Amino acid sequence: MASKRRVVRRAVVAGVTATIALLSLQSTAAADTEFEESDMWASRDGASLCVVKAVARDGKHAGARYEQVCYRVGPGGASIEATTSAAR
Repeated sequence: MASKRRVVRRAVVAGVTATIALLSLQSTAAADTEFEESDMWASRDGASLCVVKAVARDGKHAGARYEQVCYRVGPGGASIEATTSAAR
């Protein structure tokens, strides 16, 4: 439960960071901002890997993109959860 809260908290921080970066870019400057973080754990009950990436670009390919992917495996099986959002 605590791990899920931590992942959600990091996802919100990454989304807010990408939004602020995109809004703060000046139209005369070409600036790119990237944020990437991963969290993993393993125990006898299973393992988990979550990656969060947020990118804000200016110039020819202007826009913002947010991705969160979590891979989990345990006694009950394996799963992948993905959340993606983009704006131009």
